Amino acid sequence: MLTAAAASHGAHTAVHGTAGNTGATYTELTEASADFARQAQRAGVRRGDTIGLLSDNRLEFVISLFGLSSLGAVAAPIDPRLAPGEVRTRLQAVGARAVLTTTPPENDIRSVPAFHVRAHRGSHGLALTLTTDPHTSLADRGQGSPALPPGCELILFTAGSTGRPKAVPLTGTNLGSSVGGVISSLRLGASDATLLAMPLFHGHGLMGGLLATLASGGRVALPSSGRFSAHSFWPEMTDLGATWYTAVPSIHQILLLRASSEYPGPREAPLRFIRSCSAPLSAATAQKLTSAFHAPVVRAYGMTETAHQTASAQLNNLTGSDERYVGVPTGVEVGITAPDGSSVPIGEEGEIVVHGASVMPGYLGDEPAEPALAGGRFRTGDLGRLDSDGALYLTGRIKELINRGGEKISPESVESVLAQHPQVVQAVAFGIPDPLYGERVAAAVTLAGGSTATPDALREFCGKHGSGILVPDRIMIVPRMPLTAKGTADRRVLACRATSGEGRGAGAAVIQSPRRPAH
Repeated sequence: MLTAAAASHGAHTAVHGTAGNTGATYTELTEASADFARQAQRAGVRRGDTIGLLSDNRLEFVISLFGLSSLGAVAAPIDPRLAPGEVRTRLQAVGARAVLTTTPPENDIRSVPAFHVRAHRGSHGLALTLTTDPHTSLADRGQGSPALPPGCELILFTAGSTGRPKAVPLTGTNLGSSVGGVISSLRLGASDATLLAMPLFHGHGLMGGLLATLASGGRVALPSSGRFSAHSFWPEMTDLGATWYTAVPSIHQILLLRASSEYPGPREAPLRFIRSCSAPLSAATAQKLTSAFHAPVVRAYGMTETAHQTASAQLNNLTGSDERYVGVPTGVEVGITAPDGSSVPIGEEGEIVVHGASVMPGYLGDEPAEPALAGGRFRTGDLGRLDSDGALYLTGRIKELINRGGEKISPESVESVLAQHPQVVQAVAFGIPDPLYGERVAAAVTLAGGSTATPDALREFCGKHGSGILVPDRIMIVPRMPLTAKGTADRRVLACRATSGEGRGAGAAVIQSPRRPAH
């Protein structure tokens, strides 16, 4: 992707420097990546090796990624905020021969040799220096990797929001299909630019932000802090001349919360569109985004197992306001099945299954492919429906459905009602254990500054604007939501807090009220 883009846009800026950080043209990025590949080869990295990549959104990550690719090695990006023990576990899971880090590595992760990388400008232009430990050598280390599928170029970890993270090997075909779908859906081109708010160790930031932009000849900016910062977001977007950004709903909501004091206005920050993916976006939030930032919102749907994008609204056809609508399949075939695996009629709800070029070959290591992947058809665990035009509507997640005395309640439906309240910034619903009904409905909300809304008032609002089953038994007001690594709300943590009663003070409140039995 980079080589093809450099052939057409060599002198154009690929990576925009922010707050004094080094930027790069397409030619410089290509040359620096090739030079880094030679350094890595001299250090003992071989074709087919799996190399961990422990970095925030920094130029070192970008150059290392392309350098390893040109060498024929497989990059395995890992969240640098993980505890050393978790990093070590992930390195072992992918059989990494070494790990590249942008900061001096913790001794506790050194189950494999750790190399420090640093991007800088020297007399010969942009370069990435690889510093090796004189006491460490790769020369005598065996491969030690789980068997990789043919054509594997990248290993990503799932977010682990419904279980322990799984290692997902992705091939060049997988990546090309997903990236091509993003470019086509958004009509990206060389005049576009985006700030990478999403982490590059997940598919949303990597494929949806970095690779899609570079493959289309556009410009990316890496946050000066290495990760999303609401404080610096709009200054850096304005400095870049950004035309769009992609993020999870929690980031959109943070930006909305601060918009009155920090958004510079449509003249200083003119956006073609805003993209939302990785979690459901309520209609209320989408409406607020368009109103506040003067740009249409493009919903997309995807997951690590499909190299990020599976479906997307098309920028030239943003019809309808149904918050469950996530567009049309991009580069894949999507079906809806009943629990027994049979297809359901058009318009009826069932499990979303995906087949096509972007679907992973299978989980890495000891993770069983069945029943998630059978015959090349990936069972997503998500619930949805297709209409007669082939558009996909996401209605929930099987494992997150709240089972209250036999009633199956979608958390997204509860969240949608709460999000309509004018003082609610973010709402997350989840199930909590109950001795009588098995589960009850609970929710956590964050409120706008100066809000006087109480749990009682919020429950009353839900009763007026939604059906009785969508009124939470418990509402917890929290100052901020706990997030997973990719930036989505962590329902498991919230459920533990609500069950234990944590957060009753310090700006949080919980209420429980009796409910009529399920019929």
